[in-house]
Amino acid sequence: MGVELLNTGNNTIEQIELVADLNSEFKFQEVTNQPVYRRGVLGYQFSSSFIQATSNKVNFVCVRIASVNGIQDSDLSNNSSCEKGFNENIYLNIFPNPVSQFLNLEYVLPDRGELRIKIYNQMGQPVLKQVSAFMEEGIYKIQYNTSGLSPGLYHYEFVFKGTKRSGTFVKQ
Repeated sequence: MGVELLNTGNNTIEQIELVADLNSEFKFQEVTNQPVYRRGVLGYQFSSSFIQATSNKVNFVCVRIASVNGIQDSDLSNNSSCEKGFNENIYLNIFPNPVSQFLNLEYVLPDRGELRIKIYNQMGQPVLKQVSAFMEEGIYKIQYNTSGLSPGLYHYEFVFKGTKRSGTFVKQ
């Protein structure tokens, strides 16, 4: 698996730590010490391998930058990329948790269908813009501004073609 890394900053990057995630079940991490100069691009090929069993298909692969020059990247919205795999499952990633301002939802839809996303408080009342739409297959990212929410526990519900994923996040 390969990735293309772009240095949009003004400093030379001397070390990048990458994490690849397959189906949110298997992760592997690698470090490259190849320099990426200002405005430069680096093609990187992961040396780790994954043998796919016939009963365990790869639905999606996400690669993110964990750190640059030994410093953890705090802006998770601009340092990851997901690609659809070879299966019919849904990928959903909600981060950061806890959240202070922006909540990111990344999801991969394996085909066309109706999608509903609800975010609500402990009383079951919707608190952020709800999504209800017919969507094409693909990779999507939504960013919610949570600055208007009071600190506390919130819930999300993600339903695609009858498959429901739900969970909670904390607003700081």
